[in-house]
Amino acid sequence: MFDWFKTEKRLSDNEIIADIAEGIAPGTRSEIITRQQAMSIPAVSKSVDWIASTIAGLPIKMYRKTESGYVEVYDDYRLKLVNEFSGNCMTANDLKRFVLTDLLLDGNGYAYVVKRGNTIEKLSYIPTSRLTYTESVDSINKTVRTWVDAAEVPEYNLLRLVKNSKNGLSGIGFISDNQDLLNTIISSLAYERNTLSTGVQRGFLKSKTKLDEPRMKELRRAWRRLTQPNQSDVLVLNAGIEFEAASNTAAESQLSQNKVANINQILTYFGLPTNFLTGTNSDAYLTAVRIAILPLVKQLTTALNEYLLLESEKDSLKFVIDTTELIRVNINERMQAYATGLSAGVFTIDEVRAFEQLPTLGLPYVKLGLGDVLYHTDNNTIFVPNTGAVVKPGEETNSMDTKM
Repeated sequence: MFDWFKTEKRLSDNEIIADIAEGIAPGTRSEIITRQQAMSIPAVSKSVDWIASTIAGLPIKMYRKTESGYVEVYDDYRLKLVNEFSGNCMTANDLKRFVLTDLLLDGNGYAYVVKRGNTIEKLSYIPTSRLTYTESVDSINKTVRTWVDAAEVPEYNLLRLVKNSKNGLSGIGFISDNQDLLNTIISSLAYERNTLSTGVQRGFLKSKTKLDEPRMKELRRAWRRLTQPNQSDVLVLNAGIEFEAASNTAAESQLSQNKVANINQILTYFGLPTNFLTGTNSDAYLTAVRIAILPLVKQLTTALNEYLLLESEKDSLKFVIDTTELIRVNINERMQAYATGLSAGVFTIDEVRAFEQLPTLGLPYVKLGLGDVLYHTDNNTIFVPNTGAVVKPGEETNSMDTKM
């Protein structure tokens, strides 16, 4: 028995293609794209993974301020928390990677600093969905209260990274910032999946003679069975029936061009060059480091100094994330840079060997060209390395005194 009152609206393939070309897919208009859906897009997942993993793998060092400058500290217990094992069943690398991933996607990443007195016992990763907060309406003397798993925690123990935030706790990340773009890409992927899942080339059946109704029904059943997913049957066409492949429409061609443009928009948002996923040269790599990596390194460094140091330590101690490895592009460029630094007297041989993680040779010397003339700006004297003479302008001297 037919339900004459039931109506169903079906869209043609041309309408579907037109909608997708405009960034709108039937049934998915105004759909909120989730984090899981966003990470199913290869360009998104690869960009986020590279940025977060690169920063998480950088060593974190500590320096103490002295009268002669900053000297590195090796025995502080907090270095193990941020470089090796953060506690709470998680390595330091994983904790930093998760916090940075949350920052990129959601606009905020959290870790809780667990203390016993003034001693930090561990750092605990807090997923963004497990934290809630309230804030005062006073814009000048703003106060916030935070809860983790329904338990209120001190706000000053919450290490956080936020992006585009107005309150210091909640930010705007890639997902909420690019809903239209994500809707377009997800819809395009859904259309491609539905089109290609049958494995049958799109086209038309042409008959030289008119088919009666029984033959039409049988042809429809055979074609429907052939075009089902994971179907391996073979359709045998009777004499007079031919298959003609359908060429790509203008909308489908535009869809392919939009796919490339959408990927480039994703890379641009994260500060990566457009050829980053297909292979890049050293210049593009360094551009990605400057735009995508270094700002987040600065942000993470600031957070470490703010939440892991006591107020009494902040004037004398500081955390520094070592980015030396990021500029190690290739050996030829490194050697050329070292040669320039040695010739200009910027590096010593031992310093260069230390950069390359090689044993030092006890050669703490800076190279000086014998043909150079050195001017001492403090005592207004000129030193000639070739002769060992120190000359004061306006005075005649044959002194061989090398003191300056």
